[in-house]
Amino acid sequence: AGCPKRGPQLSPTGAWTPLLGPTSVPMFRKPIPVTGTHKLGGSDVKKLVKDLQKKFVGMSVESAESIVAPLGGKKTVLTLVKCQAPSRMQIYLSDGAPIVIDHSGKGDLELTYFALWRVPGALGKPIVVKHAHVTHYLLKGADLMLPGVGSAEDGPAGDFKKGQVVAISCPGNPLPFAVGEVQMSRTEFLAAQSGIYVKVKTCVRDALWALAASQLGRPELTPNRGFGESEIVAVDGQGNRVENDEDEAISPGSDGGEEEEGDEDEEEDEETETDDEHEERLPSMSDLEIAESPVVTVSMDTQIDTALIRAIKASIKDSELPMLSSKFWGQHVVPHRRGDGPALDVKRSVHKKMSKLFCEKIKQGWLFGKEDKHTKEIAVTSVCRSHKDFAGCDLSYETFAELELKEQRINDAATEAVAANYTGAAAAAFASNAGGRKNAPALVFEEKLRPPVSASKVFAELGKVDTLDNEHAPVRFPFDALYTKAEAGEVVKAYCELFQLDKNAPSGAHYLLDPTLCDALFKGVSKKSENFPTFAKKKDVCGDLWLGRFLKVTSIKRGAKRLIKKGGVPPMTIQSERRAGDRKVTRVFGFEQYLIEAEELRETLATKLATHCTVCDVGATKNAKALKEVVASGNAVEKVAGILENVYGVPRMNVATKDLFKGKGKNK
Repeated sequence: AGCPKRGPQLSPTGAWTPLLGPTSVPMFRKPIPVTGTHKLGGSDVKKLVKDLQKKFVGMSVESAESIVAPLGGKKTVLTLVKCQAPSRMQIYLSDGAPIVIDHSGKGDLELTYFALWRVPGALGKPIVVKHAHVTHYLLKGADLMLPGVGSAEDGPAGDFKKGQVVAISCPGNPLPFAVGEVQMSRTEFLAAQSGIYVKVKTCVRDALWALAASQLGRPELTPNRGFGESEIVAVDGQGNRVENDEDEAISPGSDGGEEEEGDEDEEEDEETETDDEHEERLPSMSDLEIAESPVVTVSMDTQIDTALIRAIKASIKDSELPMLSSKFWGQHVVPHRRGDGPALDVKRSVHKKMSKLFCEKIKQGWLFGKEDKHTKEIAVTSVCRSHKDFAGCDLSYETFAELELKEQRINDAATEAVAANYTGAAAAAFASNAGGRKNAPALVFEEKLRPPVSASKVFAELGKVDTLDNEHAPVRFPFDALYTKAEAGEVVKAYCELFQLDKNAPSGAHYLLDPTLCDALFKGVSKKSENFPTFAKKKDVCGDLWLGRFLKVTSIKRGAKRLIKKGGVPPMTIQSERRAGDRKVTRVFGFEQYLIEAEELRETLATKLATHCTVCDVGATKNAKALKEVVASGNAVEKVAGILENVYGVPRMNVATKDLFKGKGKNK
């Protein structure tokens, strides 16, 4: 605390203005005001490569080409983005990734973390933060403070001067996540005990990252699984997250980054969750314990018999019979083979042919069937589920179909997590060809409760007990979390049990109310002239008296995206109107709170309705940001409502329709 706000501000004309005077370093905290974008040619690629070699002494031609055109000059799309005047800043995008920033437009080049993902050593040895929790504050906009650096050896190699641009990385993760400017010489660094060590210029999850997320080329936004939403962690050799117990034991507020002070923006009605407790780790195959599974070495006949028995007991329904043997085999027997065993092959069994296999099982009494007159193929008419041969057969194994389903869920979760990072045209392009998905991820509504300020002391008392033996131990009931009604009731019940408030109560159905609990239940509700009660019924304390003080919010989740909305969710609006004479259009707005991207919805409606659709801005007010609306040609109110329900999972009760051309009259 105590650090002045260092981020840039937008002037009335939209230009970037630093807050710390001419020596400050701007950071991309707010959306970048872009005035023009145009594609560059092959000669511009070569020129930028040469300019990088001149600017960064010692950079090889191969390194410069890897930054600018990793796929080759003809395959790489190089784009130049110009910012709004009076700013002269230009940004070079390589396949959608902002790799180089020209602050003055005259060759004042600077590499971004996107460029360092391609060539990690382009700025020399990176500065490694002390532990992963330091990255939590840097991602929120703080500078790197001196206590957040491990030792002098974690700085750039050799002596350096003030103003040197360096990369910042996390221990155990080789790829940098931020670029900053050093504020101390090595002599000052060794002598100082506190202060700003590196003033951050660009960092993951800033406006530069958001610019890349909106590009149609869909550049890579997270180079490995260690790049989380709220902090950067170590990775193993395969690029998977490594949970460090030592880092988890360190309190996030211990040291490292320094948060900004100043006037906070007015709290909006909706906010995206970025708390650690709500961050979802991408699932991996190791989580399901199916990697490195030992292969069961049994004969092919045993494999076929086991799969056939499981299909008879668990899969075949009497209503589906009679069934041809080919369908019986392909749709029921094959999916029920052992997941850790080889593929079923009748030719490797003693039967050699499918017809002989089914004839043998009919003779044994497992199946009943006859030859089909038309196909000359055996048709299974019924099955025996209680055959004596089935006794003692172990059917508790994991089937091939179950393993396939788990892998599909993992791939879908990974795809949704990646798609959640993209916005605008990039989100629309991702939705159109992301693994062949026809529908968007499922929409989930959940009512939650946010603790009131009057109950903070109750949570604090419970937290003291949890951290009594270890101050870094996790707290069971954090004050800044969201709770269901049952979970919120457990909080006050745990408090009453902790202080034994039922011990001297008038009866077993009452709780005594101490001053802390009285304030939580009645402060601000009872009049000053009224006295607080000294006891209350248990069902009231754990029910309406306690839950009535909480703030109701709605948690909206779609795939890896999550949104918190105060109160309920207002309906999405679809209405038709007449424009430019007799031209009919359909307007759709209010879809942002259902986690639907405007460009993605535009492309979906254009495809489904086979009509022209555009995205327009809805006028912003003083206290509300600008929203988007999708306008489709023609009157398609009911069709759009059906698309929102079938593709995006928005219930009809959450869609308000207004069709001006419905029914008889002059408007039809």
